[in-house]
Amino acid sequence: MMTITRGREFIQGVFGEVPGGFPGVLTRIGPDPLPDPGLYLILFKMFASPQHRVRRDVLRQHGGPTTATQIRIIHRLDPVLVHKNVLERLQSASEAEDANAALALIRNTALSATEDAIRQAIENLGDKIDLATFLNRWLAKMDRPPARPLVPENDPEVAVMTSGEAMASLGRRFRNCATTRVVYAAVGFEVLLEWKPSPGLVAQCHRLTDGGWVLTDIHAKANGRVDPVTAAAFRSKLASCGIPALSPGSMHPRTSGILSLLGVGHGGLGANLGFEDDNDLDELGSDLEASRRFAKANASERGEARGHPVFRRVGLDQDCPRWIAELVRQESRKRLHPDAKPSHLKDEATSRFLEMERTFGEIWKMRGF
Repeated sequence: MMTITRGREFIQGVFGEVPGGFPGVLTRIGPDPLPDPGLYLILFKMFASPQHRVRRDVLRQHGGPTTATQIRIIHRLDPVLVHKNVLERLQSASEAEDANAALALIRNTALSATEDAIRQAIENLGDKIDLATFLNRWLAKMDRPPARPLVPENDPEVAVMTSGEAMASLGRRFRNCATTRVVYAAVGFEVLLEWKPSPGLVAQCHRLTDGGWVLTDIHAKANGRVDPVTAAAFRSKLASCGIPALSPGSMHPRTSGILSLLGVGHGGLGANLGFEDDNDLDELGSDLEASRRFAKANASERGEARGHPVFRRVGLDQDCPRWIAELVRQESRKRLHPDAKPSHLKDEATSRFLEMERTFGEIWKMRGF
């Protein structure tokens, strides 16, 4: 083994100078050469250039032998992440690049993620906290998502979750895992929207390559059963905002019953959008009551439908938007049409259907639709 003096002479001959601490780190590499000769040049520049002082110091602080992996990691890390608390939590140069990308995401989506704040948090990183937990805590501060659907900020019925705080609140109120979806909102992959009218729902929408959005799932509180009537109102509202829903794949009657009988699943994405199957209709009770429930689901949050008694006949608020009135009329026609009734009920169904049409006709005149 060469002596320290001969070692310094060798370094001088190869690199032209002997930066402070460089011989020591070479000693810590050990007798076996590094797998990539280029790492020696990276290491030399790290110790020779003042701008890499922090990288050099962190590498020297790290206990044990100096490995090729450590050199690659410390070389690639973003300056803000160059700290022994980060180095000891990474296993490869690829992970270092991923950490850099995560840091860039945090900087772009969280106003509070200043360099000083992140550096201080890394300095205080506890031994039991892994890097994923650390980064997720910062992502929870997201308040600048890269994309959001074109729903008015003060819409009375739909609220777009645009911050980690809002998603955490949504998760608490609906007793679901909304908080774990922050990263998907931060990368612009999905967005959560809340249906404000009681009983409330949560929509999960995914971003398309053209910048638009599509509704993929609807969730009730505590991930309970999604009421088809309320879900229909929510879907219609989102459609009016340019957010269509995935097809339920129910071109044949009783699709969900068929799939269940055959022991196969729905196919995953879009399986929980609250579309009515014939199975659901069996549970809704009378057609007239179901229509009134649909109207009530779209009434204002002030409670019972208010105003002129004509509106109250079908459960509508006299100030409801036209799209709500049209949707309720459409649903009422579908449920009360006599052609869908057995022969012994057609006369009664026809009478109720005509009464319903007269009521909506009066509403259209009164509102000027």
